Amino acid sequence: SVKDAVFMKKIMGGSGASGLPEDVFGGISSEKIFVTIPISYDGGRKPDPKAAYGIAALFEGVRRPEVMKMPFVVGFKTALPTVTHRERIGRGVDAENIGPRGEYRFYEMGDIAVTQDCCIRLGNTYWFQANISGAYVEGSFNRAKVYASLKFQGPTFYPDDTASKNQVWCDRVVVVQE
Repeated sequence: SVKDAVFMKKIMGGSGASGLPEDVFGGISSEKIFVTIPISYDGGRKPDPKAAYGIAALFEGVRRPEVMKMPFVVGFKTALPTVTHRERIGRGVDAENIGPRGEYRFYEMGDIAVTQDCCIRLGNTYWFQANISGAYVEGSFNRAKVYASLKFQGPTFYPDDTASKNQVWCDRVVVVQE
């Protein structure tokens, strides 16, 4: 709908970026921050009252449950000037740095050089994708750090969480120009 398109445009333009946590993004100029909500290849975007904007991309592994595993990694794809793929750009999320069950937490996913046509692919075999080319600045080196706000639940991520089904939610991808 038009209302949804306008809402996503505001988010992609950085609207609401002031709500980013101070402990991660404090002191960073808003001009250096680009915020978007990814899409999910599995569950699309769903309402979530805990999400920063009330919606988040959801992955439940419906089509391919075997890919729901740790570590949760991020890849980077560019199309301009040439098509390139980097399968893993940082540590990602593993059993040692996973946050509290059922709560969003920002994770530093890696360092990149933003291009005019690029995207981040989050998760094993790309559960989520976020177009981040809006962070590109003409004439800049475009070096940036990528963060993802993720929420995990289920026994794949928390062995004692047998009452919940495996789910990963992503309510924001944030690119910070260096």
